[in-house]
Amino acid sequence: MLIGERIRERRKELGITQDELANRVGVKKTSISNYEVNTNSPPEKVIIKLMEALDCDANYLFGGCDEQIIVTPHEQKLIKAYRQMPEMQPAIDKLLDIANDKSITVYRAAESSDGHEDEILNISAERLQKLKDAPESDDDL
Repeated sequence: MLIGERIRERRKELGITQDELANRVGVKKTSISNYEVNTNSPPEKVIIKLMEALDCDANYLFGGCDEQIIVTPHEQKLIKAYRQMPEMQPAIDKLLDIANDKSITVYRAAESSDGHEDEILNISAERLQKLKDAPESDDDL
């Protein structure tokens, strides 16, 4: 699917007219019409405004994927933190793989009162569900 078809498809999903989209983007209605039938390609400045007006990303407009993926601010924060901790990524990946397991074993390096440095925690699926359902912060209470 070409960019013009994506623009038209997304505009219709949002229930807006070519006039409304043109006003949001700052171009003439004929420009939107020409983009949608692939007579003209929108310039870079207009593409950025189209992404904002259509609430989509470049991957969607240029056909990189058929599904629009919305990433929440919280998810963006988690992705950023994940990328900044390459040494922790294998452990995080393992934790994320537990969805199909009944329980998980967590190894925690800590100095305990009896001198042992490693602690092994077994977490049941029920406990994992409780942790998943817990509020993310005190603000969520």
